[in-house]
Amino acid sequence: MPAPVASAFPTVGVTTGSVSAPTAAPTDVPSPSPTLSAAAIIVAPGKLQASGVAPLRVGTHLTQGAATSPLAVWKADACAGTDVPGRWVGPFPEVFGPYSLWTDNSGELTRIDVWSTGPHLEGGIGIGSSLAELQSAQPDATLIASPAASGDMALWQINDANGIVVLEISNDEKVYQKPDGTILAMSILAAGDPHGFLDSHARSYHPAYGGEVCG
Repeated sequence: MPAPVASAFPTVGVTTGSVSAPTAAPTDVPSPSPTLSAAAIIVAPGKLQASGVAPLRVGTHLTQGAATSPLAVWKADACAGTDVPGRWVGPFPEVFGPYSLWTDNSGELTRIDVWSTGPHLEGGIGIGSSLAELQSAQPDATLIASPAASGDMALWQINDANGIVVLEISNDEKVYQKPDGTILAMSILAAGDPHGFLDSHARSYHPAYGGEVCG
C-alpha cells in the first residue's frame, strides 16, 4: 500500500470514513455476519454485493436499518478517543477492514473506498491486479485521467446505469512500491458523480490516502 498521503477529494459536509455520530444510536443495524469473508465481496458500479445478503448501495441512508446491508455495521467505538468515535465499517473482526465507508451528515453513503485485497470486480480483478488484467476482464474500462507527472496515478473508470467504479493505477514504482500498472485503490460512486468522469474534477480525485479514517 502506498504511504499515506493527504486526500484531495472534496470533503465539504463529509466526515472521513463515516458520518458524524447520529442523534440517536441505531438500534436496528444488522450485526456482522460471521461467515462473510472479504474475498466473497464483489465490487460493482454503485455498490458492494455478496451472495446471500442485501447489496450495499451508494445513496443508501445507513441510519435506516431496514435499508442497510450487512456489509455496513455501526461501531460506536471505532474511533475511540476522537470527537466522533462512532463509524460505519465493514463486517470484519478488525476495526477497519479492506474498505471504508464515507457518509454525509444525513447518514447517506456517498462513497466506498477499497484499498486491500479481498473485494474484487466480477472476473477477480482487485487491488494488486494489473492494468492488463483489468483490460482483459473488463474491456469496457475507460481511461479518464492520464498521469500528468511522475508520481501521479492513472485513473480508469467502469460505469453503468447503477453507478461508477474508479480505479487508481500506479505510475511510479519508487513512490508506490508497486510495479507500474498495478491497481492501488478502487472507489465506488453513484451514477453521474462528477468525480467519475474526465473533467476538472477527475484529476483532484484521490482516494488512496492510506486508510486513515479516524481523522
